Amino acid sequence: MFDQTILQMGFWITWLLIPVIFEGIPMIINFFQLLYYYKKRKNSPLPTFLPILSIIIPTYNSSKTLYKCIKSLADSTYPTNLLGIYVVDNGSHDDTFKVFAKAQTAFPQLQMQWLTTPQGKSSALNAAIYQAKSQYIINIDSDGWLEKSALTNIVRKFNANPNIDALTGVILTDRHAIKTPHKLLKLTEYIEYCQTFLAGRNIENSNNQLFTLSGAFSAFKRETLIKTYLYSNDTISEDTDMTFQIRYNLKGTVSFCDDAIFYSEPINNLGELYTQRQRWQRGELEVISKYLSQSLSLKMFFHNFQIRRLIIDHTVTFLKTIWMFALFILLGFGYSWRSLLISYTLVYLLYLFLELLSSITVYIYLKEFPQERKFYLKHSWILFLQPFYNLLNSFIRCIGIINTSTTTTTWQGTNLTQEKRRVIQIIKKDFKEIIKRKDYDD
Repeated sequence: MFDQTILQMGFWITWLLIPVIFEGIPMIINFFQLLYYYKKRKNSPLPTFLPILSIIIPTYNSSKTLYKCIKSLADSTYPTNLLGIYVVDNGSHDDTFKVFAKAQTAFPQLQMQWLTTPQGKSSALNAAIYQAKSQYIINIDSDGWLEKSALTNIVRKFNANPNIDALTGVILTDRHAIKTPHKLLKLTEYIEYCQTFLAGRNIENSNNQLFTLSGAFSAFKRETLIKTYLYSNDTISEDTDMTFQIRYNLKGTVSFCDDAIFYSEPINNLGELYTQRQRWQRGELEVISKYLSQSLSLKMFFHNFQIRRLIIDHTVTFLKTIWMFALFILLGFGYSWRSLLISYTLVYLLYLFLELLSSITVYIYLKEFPQERKFYLKHSWILFLQPFYNLLNSFIRCIGIINTSTTTTTWQGTNLTQEKRRVIQIIKKDFKEIIKRKDYDD
């Protein structure tokens, strides 16, 4: 019995080598890289003459969040007389304009303009870009707010690195909005965002491999932005498309500012998470297909980090999904509960260890934000649940890959309720086919 367990574990451990090689070893190397980069970084000075900033806020039914977003600009450490704010609405049906008017009255020191366009977010952004005349253009979403030093730190980064064409900041979910219902889901999302940006984006940036500028908070040199085709309506991931335009078409430099934070609203439920991650996955694949379809080959694996990321990322994602369902299949092949329990425990411990490394990095990089750091440390017990949350996201992404190749593009994508309905219909159809075949055989 013991020998059989060891034999079965040997087969399973072979599968475990894949996450160790593609995730474990790189994570350990990245951890020490980030520690090194943190120790050597210095505070960049502000320029002698501060530039005017154009802030673009696209809105759609944003009456509940727009005021707080604008207030964060009024509370910024950056001089408000150097801010030109463009609120661009693309077809709101609520009181968004009334909220804008209220903000105009409350913050007379802010120079704000209201623009309207019916064609969607990309067109809204483009309309404001045509209006903006300042040296730097910054986009922020209306459903969040800026940390008070974010704009100042963005300008510091541009000033210290004149070769940078575009910057993206840190996106964290608003800790004050993490409440019941679904508080546990919101906390896991918060931990995920902290790790994704303060660990993941930082290491991408240090290797000059930043994959995408965040649509929620990004900054551009105007001279670079007007050389692009502006934001595209061809994809639901206009931020990634813009990143590829700057990287591939202009051979420009995109970078990351790890001390400029934008706080977004947390998701409300599992259905929202499902729709959001489906949309992200579809958008990523659409942009890759647009720019890299001619380069997708194993030969380019070693020459292009986007192709390397695509192959590794999606391979590991599918394998995680296989591991999710392998338990039931392997039991059918005679594997013992003991060997499977040990194997799954080893997988869990591996990912828990990687979560711990990311968490240490996050804690270090949050030094300048003590309240955020305190909240993160207080809820660090969530790390024990994070491997399961990440596994769920891998499963959703796999479905997103399938849906991208089988359904047409919409902003909302396929939601969880629609997906359940489709699965039930398929099961019913297959069951009827089985019954028909059985009757025919009889």
